Amino acid sequence: MRKRNLRNPRNNERGIALLIVLMALFLIAAIGMGMIFMSNTETAVNQNYRDTQLAFFAMRGGLEEMRDRMRTNGPPPTITVPAVMPSSGTAGSDNVH
Repeated sequence: MRKRNLRNPRNNERGIALLIVLMALFLIAAIGMGMIFMSNTETAVNQNYRDTQLAFFAMRGGLEEMRDRMRTNGPPPTITVPAVMPSSGTAGSDNVH
């Protein structure tokens, strides 16, 4: 017959608390990493949407400008064609003759 230790009944449960805590910590870390991944994905989606909207409204602005310039009763075009080519100086310099 086996002798029972009545003073300390938790002798048989040695180490199980550590395993439970490690599993809980792993679960919390996995949830945190998932939330970080979702946040990064959402940020990328929002950035792509913003870039799409910016391109769309730039295109619309260009179309409206073209329509205004093509109207026969509109103001004359404000773009003047230069008579001479710029000098062959460095790019961005103010060497215009």
